[in-house]
Amino acid sequence: MPLPRRTIKKNLESKGFKGVSATHHKYLHYFINEKKTAMYVYFSQGSSHREYTDNLIYKMKKTLKLDRGKQAFELADCTMNEETYKKILEDKKLI
Repeated sequence: MPLPRRTIKKNLESKGFKGVSATHHKYLHYFINEKKTAMYVYFSQGSSHREYTDNLIYKMKKTLKLDRGKQAFELADCTMNEETYKKILEDKKLI
């Protein structure tokens, strides 16, 4: 099920991700206690990417350091909360 780019950004920002300007892409980095971590996503600003398909969301798993595409979708769709995401990262010793 496609998700609007705006919705994904809003959901991630509610879980501790903050925008960082770079190039023509918009990056959201995951912050813990005001410190930037290695987990991030970037969004293309092109009109062809106003909605992200399941395939694109599942590809985010790599930069989010998740094992399954379903987890990336749950994080983007707001069915996974920040505590669960943080626990996954802690279990993998990434934070």
